Amino acid sequence: MGSHEKIEKQLKELNRKQLCLFAWLSGLRALPIFSVGRSFAYWPKAEQQKHLYSIFYALDACAAGWCLKDIDVSDIAVTAGAAAKAAKAAAEAAARTTTAKISKNAAWTAWTASDAASAAAWAARTASTTNANASAALNAASWAFRASTVGGKANDIGRFASDSTFWGPGAFTRIAINNFFDKHIENDIRIIFKTVAAIKTNDLSILNKDAGIYGVIWNNFLEDINNTNIYGVIWNNFLEDLNNIGCGYWARLYEDLFKNKSISEYEFIFDEEELGRRLFGVPDEIRAAGAAAVGQYLEQQ
Repeated sequence: MGSHEKIEKQLKELNRKQLCLFAWLSGLRALPIFSVGRSFAYWPKAEQQKHLYSIFYALDACAAGWCLKDIDVSDIAVTAGAAAKAAKAAAEAAARTTTAKISKNAAWTAWTASDAASAAAWAARTASTTNANASAALNAASWAFRASTVGGKANDIGRFASDSTFWGPGAFTRIAINNFFDKHIENDIRIIFKTVAAIKTNDLSILNKDAGIYGVIWNNFLEDINNTNIYGVIWNNFLEDLNNIGCGYWARLYEDLFKNKSISEYEFIFDEEELGRRLFGVPDEIRAAGAAAVGQYLEQQ
């Protein structure tokens, strides 16, 4: 049995809520990678707010499938997954432009953003009744790790892979065995196994006890799991990019989450009331305006 099959077998032992938690953690890990290219430039400026909000909304939909009791989020999850998929397609389109083909680094960062958006889309789909299965959750993790692997090589243009098989539809299934430069990624596999174990035992403190649990993605030594050394300069870029486009609400939200302020000794404590406000308390016309407008609305209520 290969690594991919072993992971999926373990995930099949989780219930729907646990699968949502696993998929949400996977998508969350990929989030800062959107700033591997600055200012979200792989999306047209007029569409940045819409696409960012679709990513945030997708992750919230997945979180709701895990922590909101007695609320069916299937319809929300389907809508959120489709919106995040559109953000993925937009970044992918940017990677295929003439400009990107001339500047391999521009293409690389756009493909990375596309993969990160796909992780969010699969996270949302995991929360729907039709996709609440181990395969959907594993897809979220696979795309997140692919974004991490590719994003970490964003400046290594000489190794850019432009062939269609590299980005083919079945590529994500190989992430559990090899990365895209034919190097084993045992650490990525170990992270998945460790995360599943933590969720099964309802002891997320496991994720804080192992300094390597998130992987040395950006070639920085992780001295303290409570900080964001694994992302290097990407982490500060992510917060700065959000603040620069009026998304301070989201910058503060994710900064708090990544500092593990929500992890107690044994479990993950989520602000369910605030999550509910984000999902159900924002008028449609505000949502249509995008991430900054939603954040500002929530702060004013």
